[in-house]
Amino acid sequence: MRPAHATKALDISVGTRVEADGGLTPLVLLVSAVAAIGGFVFGYDIGGGGGSFAMEGFQTQFGWANKSEAVRADEIGWISALLTLGAAAGAAPSGILSDRVGRRPCIITSALIFSIGASLQAFASGSPSASLAQLYVGRLVGGFGVGMLSTTVPVYIAECAPGSWRGSLSMCWQFAIVIGIVVASLANVPLAHWDQGWRVSYGGNVVFALLLALLMVWMPESPRWLGQRGREAALRRTLSRLRSSTLAAEEEATSIEAKAAEEAAGGASSWRGLLRRPLAMRHRMLLGVALQCWQPLAGINAIMFFAPKILLAYFSAEAALWGTLGINVANAAATVVALVGVDRLGRVPLLLASGLLMCVCHLAMVALALSPPSQQLGYAVVSVASLFVASFAFGWGPLPWTVCSEIFPTKYRSKATAVTTATNWLVNTAVGKVFPLLPLATAFAIFAAACFAACATVFFFQPETANLGMEQIDEAFESHRVRRVSAKLWSADRRARIRAEGRRRMRAAAGAAVVAYASEVRAAGGDGAAGVGKGEEKRESIV
Repeated sequence: MRPAHATKALDISVGTRVEADGGLTPLVLLVSAVAAIGGFVFGYDIGGGGGSFAMEGFQTQFGWANKSEAVRADEIGWISALLTLGAAAGAAPSGILSDRVGRRPCIITSALIFSIGASLQAFASGSPSASLAQLYVGRLVGGFGVGMLSTTVPVYIAECAPGSWRGSLSMCWQFAIVIGIVVASLANVPLAHWDQGWRVSYGGNVVFALLLALLMVWMPESPRWLGQRGREAALRRTLSRLRSSTLAAEEEATSIEAKAAEEAAGGASSWRGLLRRPLAMRHRMLLGVALQCWQPLAGINAIMFFAPKILLAYFSAEAALWGTLGINVANAAATVVALVGVDRLGRVPLLLASGLLMCVCHLAMVALALSPPSQQLGYAVVSVASLFVASFAFGWGPLPWTVCSEIFPTKYRSKATAVTTATNWLVNTAVGKVFPLLPLATAFAIFAAACFAACATVFFFQPETANLGMEQIDEAFESHRVRRVSAKLWSADRRARIRAEGRRRMRAAAGAAVVAYASEVRAAGGDGAAGVGKGEEKRESIV
């Protein structure tokens, strides 16, 4: 018999609810770290592929010495765009696949597909035209795998994480991406002195993709997917491994089952349902699409992928690679801010601060791009670019993925994240193809305008979801109203009140759970004293 208290919802105001989820466990950390290898694979591709353009071996293999600047720019655009185009194509079916067979098999399949694509790129051979054709095919296939990974991995981590740690653990995807970029950028420096080094830049991540596929075999399935499929025994067994206490696992299992039953009563999910008013799906869907649209329009992939090419206007090939490495290290360091602050400061303040700083950096880059090139100017470009990627890393880098992985109801989550992720990759494709053809000043001006529009979208339309359980986010959207411009989002007093209220609510939730659990034990005629003692110990550890 299930504990009666598990079906009772606590009356906690939106934005301050913290679940008594039992805290973090080693298995949750392991699940997040293993799944995030998919982000490392993608990041390595960004850092490795972009750096190859400055390598003599790559230029020789593809006959760039005999091609005009316009032709080289077009080929670079396609090398970038085909990966993101493939990712857009892979994002859509991954939503259906992960709903039908589970998150874990979908991640394994994605890793294997990417391995095939990266291998095709690494072993491109023959004439320049034949090599380029094989590289293009490999980019498209590898992109398909990346698209599936980027749709499924953030959702899988969010669904396995405890509510109070979901934001920080969801950062693992983006943190792994930036670590992959740094590793590839660091490897590019010595690889540039080897004629075949560019092959490692494109195919070195095959090892990590295969490692991901192998390790996922031993990882648990998403508990929310199990609840959605009605597999109650497997759901409780999985949560008992992921949560630090039996009480926390039982309460969460009951909450998931209740939510699944409520969603099932509304009928099966459909693509049309993504834009209907019930459950505020239209609001959620449009917000998710907007976030994933603004993220690439902020200009990050253009900067990260084309940084070596941009810096060649100011430095030698090797110095350009070192400059790119410095930019990528700044990216990785700033991501730690998001890891620490995403649940403490909230999603909305971080996105606003990140977007405004990026806007300022792009305006500075416009001024630098209009100045005559020199080595001194090159140092300024590296400095401003480092500040830009640092600004991106603590807000608009990880948070669109985090928000889109948590704001949708379980029955719509896979379909909705497939659409939002495909949007990201389609816009990325356009940016990657068009950016090399635009004057730098024009491109950075467009990026600055996009950053400002992104901040406006977040300010007016995004409710705060930090410290909310995934089953309580419905209330946040249903009660959300467009913010007034006079809203004091940056008030220190307001942030202090939110943190204090969050701690108070957590203590209240823990206390209520302990009292209800003890009452259930006594009613069942069990060892009430032992149950109460265990509950009081749990309550003291939380408080």
